[in-house]
Amino acid sequence: MATLTSQVGASSGAAGSQLVAVMSAPVDVHSTTNETTLLSFTLPGGGLGTANMIQAQILLSDFDTSTTNGVTFRLKYGSTTIASYIFDDCGTVSNANGVIIANMYAAGATNAQGGSIAVQVMAHNDGAESFSVHNTGTGAEDSTGDLTFSITAQPETSSASVGTTAQTGYAMLATMAA
Repeated sequence: MATLTSQVGASSGAAGSQLVAVMSAPVDVHSTTNETTLLSFTLPGGGLGTANMIQAQILLSDFDTSTTNGVTFRLKYGSTTIASYIFDDCGTVSNANGVIIANMYAAGATNAQGGSIAVQVMAHNDGAESFSVHNTGTGAEDSTGDLTFSITAQPETSSASVGTTAQTGYAMLATMAA
């Protein structure tokens, strides 16, 4: 889970970026099939505006998949899954490190969003392999009210050898000049 480190309101008219959330502790997502929140915070109404964006990054360790089971990663805003990806087509990966990069932006209106989630894993057990996957999507949440931004992970099977650990992460709000 993340803690809100600063209050974000409507744009003051100045461009810039602001740290809005940091992970308070590592999150282990092994031996479960539950969707587990890695990073989450409530963005106050008006914070996304009509042209602002959120960028989040989470560092992963102990990333594990099998030949038949992987992990689904989701970027959510309010009750909408903006983008998701099932990381299950890379064979067996064991104890790898990686990163999640998620971006969400206001698409010109307070009820239109776009976004992407990318996961890059550097597998070191079978030589120097790197797997990078991503997906994009849209949403139609009313951002004039408080809404939760979150990134989740959900293993396809409950096993100690399928999942990951989110070590640390943050989210930034980029405010575009009015």
